[in-house]
Amino acid sequence: MNTVSQLKAMMQARQSGAGTHVLATVVKVEGSAYRRPGARMLVAEQGGRIGTISGGCLESEVSKKAWWLSANGRPSIQRYSTATDDGDLEEIEQTFGLGCNGTVHVLLERLQVDAPYLPFDLLREVVTSGQPAALATLIGISGHSGANIAERIALDCTGQRRVESTVLGECADLHKDLDRALEQRRTSIHRYRHHGGEIEVLVEFIAPPRRLVIFGAGHDATPLMLIAKMQGWQVTIIDGRSHFARPERFPEADQVLTMPINPDAIDTGALDLSALTEGAAVAIMTHSYSQDLFWLGRVLSGPAAYIGQLGPRNRT
Repeated sequence: MNTVSQLKAMMQARQSGAGTHVLATVVKVEGSAYRRPGARMLVAEQGGRIGTISGGCLESEVSKKAWWLSANGRPSIQRYSTATDDGDLEEIEQTFGLGCNGTVHVLLERLQVDAPYLPFDLLREVVTSGQPAALATLIGISGHSGANIAERIALDCTGQRRVESTVLGECADLHKDLDRALEQRRTSIHRYRHHGGEIEVLVEFIAPPRRLVIFGAGHDATPLMLIAKMQGWQVTIIDGRSHFARPERFPEADQVLTMPINPDAIDTGALDLSALTEGAAVAIMTHSYSQDLFWLGRVLSGPAAYIGQLGPRNRT
């Protein structure tokens, strides 16, 4: 699940009234695997599931056993191997023999609908604010009895630290790695020495939803918008023609804006699109030469991450 899908799944779980779900999170991968650490799947008590943690080989098995594997109410980590040769694997590791030659470590947690849960709060803030965050989750303990699996601390969207674990809060190097996760925009696994023992921690970069800004509210904007929405992107559609840019024509879009083109705005700066296009992918496809010329001139001087212009190369 991407950030938006994860949030929607957890919100649906809370709104459904069902008391408990199991959240399966990929926390470590050794060798080859379809999903990387941070991939999540929510399993309902009735057997339904939202999200994926593999290429389809683990979901059914995890869904079937998630409830009894978490029956004691404590988080646990299960290992699943897709290697062909399982002769030297530990008993706890389940082998599927698919030839992918990877081992996937999955954290299982029971979630009470009305109980506070730091990852949920963090995801909600990331989606709402459009700013990233970093989350540290304890996934391994060696020779240390003062910590528990799934203890967490976070660096939220405002730069504030949220400490739910005394052990993790005492690791100065971990705090540095949380800062580094935001700077480098990457998820990684680290080991830290603590009171004579060692802990293993997943430091997860939680990215805000990707954004797509489509200039042009013609019929061909609809399939592009739907493809982006299927992947959890936030989509804004803009057109200078009010009879095209109508919310009822694009009910799945996050916002539909009418912005009449104003050639004078190119020079005066009266139309500032930087907040909309910063870090976003932009597609200009109005099928109107004057509109395309205007919008392309605006976004080329802005902070968009990608700009696509529909039409013949010589026209562009």
